Amino acid sequence: MSLQKAGQLALGRTGALIATAGRSASRALRGGSRSYTVRAGDTLSKVALVLLGKASRWREIATVNGIDDPRKLRIGQVLTLPGAASVRPPSPPAGPKILRRPTPSGRTAWPKPEPGAAAHADLGASDPISLTGRFGLDRTMAAIYNAKGRYLCEAARALGVDSACAAAVLKVESGGSGFARDGRMIIRFENHVFFDRWGRKHRETYDDHFRFDAGKRWLGHHYRTGAGERWSRCHTGQSREWDVLELARGLHDELALQSISMGAAQVMGFNHDALGYRSARRMFDRLSASVRAQLDGMFDFIAGEKVCVAGLRARDYEMFANGYNGSGQAAAYGARLRQAAAAYGRVTRGRRFA
Repeated sequence: MSLQKAGQLALGRTGALIATAGRSASRALRGGSRSYTVRAGDTLSKVALVLLGKASRWREIATVNGIDDPRKLRIGQVLTLPGAASVRPPSPPAGPKILRRPTPSGRTAWPKPEPGAAAHADLGASDPISLTGRFGLDRTMAAIYNAKGRYLCEAARALGVDSACAAAVLKVESGGSGFARDGRMIIRFENHVFFDRWGRKHRETYDDHFRFDAGKRWLGHHYRTGAGERWSRCHTGQSREWDVLELARGLHDELALQSISMGAAQVMGFNHDALGYRSARRMFDRLSASVRAQLDGMFDFIAGEKVCVAGLRARDYEMFANGYNGSGQAAAYGARLRQAAAAYGRVTRGRRFA
């Protein structure tokens, strides 16, 4: 079965690939065809998206076929396909986020985890705030206190900053959560960072799959699974972020992981040294397993940036934003931080870990 035939309902004169390709492919697989012959321009991610419904399933194809390097497909190579899956609809749009920049390495001893299944039980406050009757920002900040208040209080005190400042960073970066409902870590793939780290030296292949606004590089992010196919917007939800990441990992695993922001604090993978990890892959694996590791990473990152520490100590949120996010939207980012910190102080007034 050819990839073109699998997507023939969606391929018109323009060569655009749309969602019906995945549905057509699924019907073909249910009809008994369990293999695919590689053609020019194919990647494992592209084959996985069209034939299995998700680009992230390229790893399953690689495992079934004993492929160690997904970049070395041969035209005419016959791939055995694992089970098919239906195409998932995109999630609701998410707002833009700003790029982090590299920081010096160095770690600080934040509160240590306890071993065992209850390792994260001591993150939250022992005097939780009732969420009944609380809405909007106040409710979010109260929930952050309940889930992470004790940790934030102890780590912020060690750094010499107010815990409300640290809570505000979590709110603005991720809404206070390190993991999505499906259990995967919250991430954001930055097209322009992947260009700087990999695409500049592989321009033709990069341009087949990714693009961004040349003027404001953190905007205009789109991706596609191959040349001639339909461009799709990035950053429309966590499912989309993971699909784009898996597509990039099929081109270069480590550099793709350096190009994402990770977890509750959304620290970029290229900052792995600052967090004490040899590689973005090690950082990714660790932060994917633990909210505590994500919080440790946030404080390690801040501690390594003098301007970040100074900004939080002075409650100068624009100064902090310049160090943490870059200067592009420091004013807007600072205003959101200030609002969140004020709300945290308000809802935690009189609390043990305020």
